[in-house]
Amino acid sequence: MRAGPAGPRRMLCDTAVHHYDAAATTGAAFGIADDLAAEVITEGMEMPASPGSESLKPSLVELRGRGERPGYGRTGATAG
Repeated sequence: MRAGPAGPRRMLCDTAVHHYDAAATTGAAFGIADDLAAEVITEGMEMPASPGSESLKPSLVELRGRGERPGYGRTGATAG
């Protein structure tokens, strides 16, 4: 665990993910605040870009891509 504010943030995000996983596995209801959900997604997207992350898990380098940008939106939808 690294020192500073990133440690508690990582723990909070990991806890949220594991709670979701447990709920999905058991069929239990799961709810999460919008701001926490956004934080979990941000943390997950920042992790591969963190300096030294490849030393912990070499396959993270592949997630960095080659300059592509994620696109969000509907695909294959017809106007109408």
